[in-house]
Amino acid sequence: GTHEFADSPNNGPWTTALVRELIPHQESRHRVDGTPASRFLMGHSSGGWAMLWLQVNYPDQFGGAWISAPDFTDFTDFEGVDITHPDARITSVMGRMDAVLGEYGGQSTSFEAVFSPRGGDGRPMPLYDRATGQVDPVVARHWRENWDISQLVRREWPAQRRDLDDKLHVWVGT
Repeated sequence: GTHEFADSPNNGPWTTALVRELIPHQESRHRVDGTPASRFLMGHSSGGWAMLWLQVNYPDQFGGAWISAPDFTDFTDFEGVDITHPDARITSVMGRMDAVLGEYGGQSTSFEAVFSPRGGDGRPMPLYDRATGQVDPVVARHWRENWDISQLVRREWPAQRRDLDDKLHVWVGT
């Protein structure tokens, strides 16, 4: 699955490793000024989500993010479904493809690797049943509370506004 540069219970400390280890290591070895003004983020699709996540969570580390068509940033519209709704069902092509691909699946499975809590079997808990489409409300709540960027920005905006002003540049299609 994708890691999204997010510290995930399933994938480990990707964000921490990038911000606290890799960037300082690179800046100590190369001629750079090592300031946020010289660090910019750019990404598309899953890379767009990851760069948006980094900028929002580490606004003092980066000078700005230029994002195109990021993965889902609001889980009240995941594949056109509000996963927070009690009777939510996902019946997308993406889920059907994952069911065919099997245990390690595809796009849905990779999202679960990042966003889902770890299940009793040590694997990421599925957001929804691939056969019925029924969303697991426990997993959906975990996704919304921990990984919904739109909710995070709304919740943290009063404290982060000065640090994020003029740093978020997001382009999406219709």
